[in-house]
This record gives sequence, C-alpha cells and structure tokens, in this order.
Amino acid sequence: MLKMVLKMMETYPWWSEEQKKLAEETKKFADGNLPRGEEIAWTREFPSDLLRKVAAEGWFGAPIPKQYGGINLGVSGCSIVAEELSRVCSALTGAYSVTMFGGVEQLIKFGNEAQKKRWLPKIAKGMLGGICITEPGVGSDAASIETTATRKGDEYVLNGKKRFITNAGVAGIYCLYAKTSDRPEDKAQYKHLSAFIVEKETPGFSVEKINELGGWVGLPNGYLDFNDARIPAANRLGEEGDGWKVLDDGLNFERNLFAA
Repeated sequence: MLKMVLKMMETYPWWSEEQKKLAEETKKFADGNLPRGEEIAWTREFPSDLLRKVAAEGWFGAPIPKQYGGINLGVSGCSIVAEELSRVCSALTGAYSVTMFGGVEQLIKFGNEAQKKRWLPKIAKGMLGGICITEPGVGSDAASIETTATRKGDEYVLNGKKRFITNAGVAGIYCLYAKTSDRPEDKAQYKHLSAFIVEKETPGFSVEKINELGGWVGLPNGYLDFNDARIPAANRLGEEGDGWKVLDDGLNFERNLFAA
C-alpha cells in the first residue's frame, strides 16, 4: 500500500494513463543519460546525440496531433518531458522546449492545414525550432518590434535583426514576429505585427554571431540577420495583423514549460 501511495505522489491524479507512462519513460531516460549530461557541462558541446535519442522516442511529438506524426499529449506532455530532460543538461531541455514554443504551438493553434502538414511531421521527427522576438533595441516590450515584413506580391520581404535567439543556427524553422503596419490605429489595437515561419535555408537570412552565455551550457544563442530575406506569403501564420495574438499564446505556452 505504501509503495502504491508513493507512486501516486510522483504524478498528478488528473494525468491520463498515457501521461503517467510518459513520466515513467522520461524519468528512466534521464536517469540513464545523466553521465552524458555531466560530460556536456565540461565540453560545452551541443547535445545532438541526446536530441536524436529524444526524437527516436517520439517525444518531439508530445503536443502534436497523431495525424501529423505526434502523440497528442498536449502541454502537460511537453512539461513532463521538459522536466525530466532538465535533469540531464540545460542545453537538452532548452533546445527541446524552445522548439515546442518556437513553432509547434503556433502551428497547432494558428496554422492552416497545408502549414501543419508541411512542418509538424518534420518537428515530430526531431527538427528543431526557434522563436524570434527580441531585437537589439527591443526587449520585453515586444510591441515595439522593428523588424519589418513588406508584402510584395506572393512574398514578404524581411528586414531587421533579432538577438538572444535560442537554437540559432541549429533550428530548421524560426517563428518570427515582424511589423507589417506603421498605422497608429493598428498599433493602438495591437494589429501592427504578423507572425511567420522562416526556414533555415531562406536566402537573405543568416546567423550573424553566437553569444557566449554564462548559463545554458552548450545551447546556441545568437544574433540573426534578415537582409531582404524573401519568404512565401503562405508562410504567414493567421491573418496579417494577428502577430500579437500568436505571440501572446506562444508566451503562455512557454511559461508552462519553463516552470516545469
């Protein structure tokens, strides 16, 4: 009886059986990879090998619906994985968590069917994501974003810089927020920003530099440059002007994962 009570205390009563099983599996994974995490703390290398293992377990698909290759366990599933990976090393849980709120949540909530089919299966298999909000002159005041996205026919032309971007250079996609209107009335209603998915190989998009961090050992963090980078209009998430709504939802998802 005591053993059963202690086991119940390790999880939460509202978790599904699938979530409880996930907690057991991720704990076992973390316990088995602690020595590798200790190595990374000394070598400061990016944990590509551990991320491949996480992908092989299917945990990148934690919040992704099954029809797109995921296991559909929602933000609770993501938090279960993030909590256990954080015991291994900060770079592992950082790269995983940033992917979850650096493209996955936004695609699930705001992406159309074509966008979901294009990117969610790749993420479920382990493709990393990044989130692009902070800029050299813009920090916590995200409404003051200066990077611009100008509509040119069936494309948007991106210009500006982003800084302190986690997964810089290793992410396959970046969820980027840019200004699409200078009208005072749009800004007053938080309708001046739009959200986009930018793929790593986009011409005009480059990693300017990687920062040396005091913490988050082994996790790439850097400056990104957008110099007339052209992306299809089909890469926009939601309608033009929906960026603040997408951003706010993504940040709420982020807070759950980092709390875990």
